[in-house]
Amino acid sequence: MEDAKYREKLRLYPHMFPKDIEIWERYLKIYEKDYQKFLYDVKIGSVPRFPSGLPPEIYKMGDDLWKKRIDVVGIKTNEIEVIEVKPNAGLSAIGQVLGYAKIYTDEKKPSLPVYPVLITDFPKEDIPSLCLSFQVRLVVV
Repeated sequence: MEDAKYREKLRLYPHMFPKDIEIWERYLKIYEKDYQKFLYDVKIGSVPRFPSGLPPEIYKMGDDLWKKRIDVVGIKTNEIEVIEVKPNAGLSAIGQVLGYAKIYTDEKKPSLPVYPVLITDFPKEDIPSLCLSFQVRLVVV
């Protein structure tokens, strides 16, 4: 699914829960036109070294279980957004999206600048000011 390119609303979004989907679809209603495409469930990060000689399905399973998953990568004409959709966003959401943006940038080496974006329905206390401090784009829908 990582290489799938979508602009339209999907019936299901990989690894998003119902509340995440509600928030994401509210966001799409407002901002979808700003994007060229979306990539969903983008796998990034390292996996442990497995001993050689294991069946191929073990390596694939390791990839599926150990890799981190970005909710959405939004491609615009002049930038890339690494997007975390999180109901009731707290402190861990900031760390998560910052980590995802860094790993994505290091692994994919995109030619466009990459920005972390946190989309939520309700940011917990201190989250707006922390997002501002850490240069995480916060969108409340």
